[in-house]
Formats: sequence, C-alpha cells, structure tokens
Amino acid sequence: MVRHYRHTRFIAAVLVAAAVVSLPVQVGRAAGPAAMLPIRIAFSTWTGYGPLVVGVDTGIFKKYGLNVSYQVVEDPNARFAAFKAGSLDGIATTVDTFTRQAARGARVLQVFGIDRSVGGDGIVSIDSITSIKQLKGKTVAVNVGSTSEFFLAYVLQQNHMSINDVNIQDMPDSGVAGSTFRAGKVDVAVTWEPWLSRASKRPHGHVLISSKSYPNIIVDVFGFRTDFVKAHPAAVSTFIKAYYAAVAKVNAGDSAAMAAIEKYTGENQASVKADLTTVKLMDLAASKAYFGTPAKPGPIYDIARTSAKFWLSIKKIDKMPNINAIIDSSYLQKM
Repeated sequence: MVRHYRHTRFIAAVLVAAAVVSLPVQVGRAAGPAAMLPIRIAFSTWTGYGPLVVGVDTGIFKKYGLNVSYQVVEDPNARFAAFKAGSLDGIATTVDTFTRQAARGARVLQVFGIDRSVGGDGIVSIDSITSIKQLKGKTVAVNVGSTSEFFLAYVLQQNHMSINDVNIQDMPDSGVAGSTFRAGKVDVAVTWEPWLSRASKRPHGHVLISSKSYPNIIVDVFGFRTDFVKAHPAAVSTFIKAYYAAVAKVNAGDSAAMAAIEKYTGENQASVKADLTTVKLMDLAASKAYFGTPAKPGPIYDIARTSAKFWLSIKKIDKMPNINAIIDSSYLQKM
C-alpha cells in the first residue's frame, strides 16, 4: 500500500523563490462568477487534507459562494514563503509548524481543526528496545526541524527525558528515516505511515510507540493570514461551514468525495479508508473542543506553547511567539 503524507523534502531554491513571487497554476480550481471572493490555499499531500480537495473539486466551496483554489506544495518553507509574500490566503499544516513559522514572522491565525494523527506517526525500533527509557544514549534517525522531531521530543519529555538524552541522526525527511530503519541501517527511527507498518517486516523490528498514545500532539489545523481575516471575516466563517460540509461527505463515504481524494493522493479507495483509521478527521464538535474558548482554552494552546518552547530550546526560532495572538476560536464557537 502506498501512502502520500506530509513530506518535508528539499525543493530547489529557484522553485522556492518562484513560489514567493507567484505560485504556479493551481492544481485545483473552483470556477465561479467574478463576484465570488477568491481564496488561495496550499497544503502538502496528506490524506487528512482530503476534505479541502473535496470542497474545491466537488463544488462545495462554490456552492457557498467562495472561489477557492488550492496548491499542493510539499515543502513547508516554500508554502510559508508564498504565504508571507501574500500569494496565499490560507494554509493547512500542523500546530507545531504554525508555531514555528509564526515565530519567524508569519502573520497567521489558526481558526479550525482538520485531523488528528492517532497512529499514523511514531517511533520504530529493533525488538530489543521495548521502552522509551531504553532510548537513552541510542542513535535515532529523524528529520531535524520537522513534526517528527517534535513528536520525539514530546514523547521523551513525557518519560522524564529530553532530546539531549539521544543521539540524533538527521534524515532528509521522515520517509527516508523510515526506509533507513527498514534497510537495517539504524536501530531507531521516527517516521509515519507506511513506514510504521513496514517496520514489522524488518527482522526484529516493531513500532515502539505511535501517535495513538498521544492523539492531541500531531494535529493538523487551518490558518489564514491575519490581514485576510481582518478584511474578510464573513468569508472565514463561510469557508469553515463549507469545509465541514465536505468533511460530512467524506465521513459518509460519498463516491464523488472519495474519488477526489483518491486522485489527490494517488491511492485507491481501500488505501484512503485505511489512512483515515490513523488520521482521524475532526468534525465541527471535535474542532470546537480542540480549540476551546478564551475562558476555557482547548488542547491546541498547550501544544502550541510546548512546541514553541521546544523550537526555542533547539534554536529553530529565536523568540517565543504570542500563542494567544495566533489562535482564534471565535469563528468555531459561532458555528
């Protein structure tokens, strides 16, 4: 089974620069009257982002009066370069990525939840390693600066350890970390599907722990540029309504919705359905609970702060972002 998830592979600098000036022709469009507000969004190839594709390709956003177009841009640095330059209005990515980019100057507001990784990410190891504490002093293959590194740091912290207790072997991306483990070149790696599943096929290999044990850590959300939100608050609310209409179609197994996701991911329907067992789509109620309210903040605030402290500690950022300024639960609570 082939899965296409959140890649962090390098894209040539010329492509990144081009993305800042003007993103290439949209992969998906919603044609509509000129009066429709155009909204330009981007994300990588990850089954959890399927409802965004469904919203465009099956005409749901258009039905709600929005002319949404999307780009599939695998490199997060290219996406955020375009976002900062004003070539994008919104982005889907993980909470820890938003936190890191906000500290680097991205003016973003996270406004609704997309999915939770509940087993799609994890740590694989040889069979003789049976506990997190046994990782002390071991070499761990991980893509430095990625969500995988944040997951490793969080798991270590929960076991009264830190990233300094292991020896990091930097990998180009999390898929390479998994394939390197599968090839028997390292004893421990942090990766995501399909490499978690393939770990069991390596002699004496297994999944040490996965995001199933930490369902609030690797969570994808959607964020708009702050100036876009200020200029078009009604459109943000409408976008969220349309998005959850798309989620409902996916959850219902709608044939057109599933076909759109299959085309986007390059998978067959069985593989898409399998992905969605470890990548749980949030419905409106789950999203509201994750964001919470100003009086009773949801888990997103803790994860954002935890990830920001981690990125600061390893010098991926040089200042703490204002967490309250980059999360806005008000749009969800109005639904």
